[in-house]
Amino acid sequence: MTTPKDMTPEELRDAARRYDNLQNEGGEGYNPYRAEAERRAIAAAQAKPKTKQDLIDDLHHRIEVECGSVAREWGDIEAIDALQADLYAQIDALKAEIEAEFLAMWPKSETIARRSAWNGMVQAGQFGEIGGSRADHAALETQEEKQGWTMADLKRAVRLHGLK
Repeated sequence: MTTPKDMTPEELRDAARRYDNLQNEGGEGYNPYRAEAERRAIAAAQAKPKTKQDLIDDLHHRIEVECGSVAREWGDIEAIDALQADLYAQIDALKAEIEAEFLAMWPKSETIARRSAWNGMVQAGQFGEIGGSRADHAALETQEEKQGWTMADLKRAVRLHGLK
């Protein structure tokens, strides 16, 4: 007999369905096949490298858990404050890295050129009316895909470079 660990994803899905129909009478109960599928999903998620934004999200979660009201009620307030300050410092460092990477891809001269080209397309009426039809939105999205950057990226670069 094949164990859940030795099954392919398709075999696992089929076995889970059969198990629910036979053992759980079609209902929700413990299912070793579903448990194995969940274990695989968690292992796959943990194996995937985390982005800097994922790390920031993890740090915010740690702040909620380790520095929240329950921790403050039962723990050493000074130690919790120090931990919270350290976690926020790590968040700020990661945000600075994200911003530096973005600015490396968007130097000031490139931002000015892209903004000029974008404004030319808008003035030429390439995207139709602002807040216009679906076709206008589709034209905008097609242009963003073609050029490899979005209007949101351009706005962010303009803001970070302090352009008016």
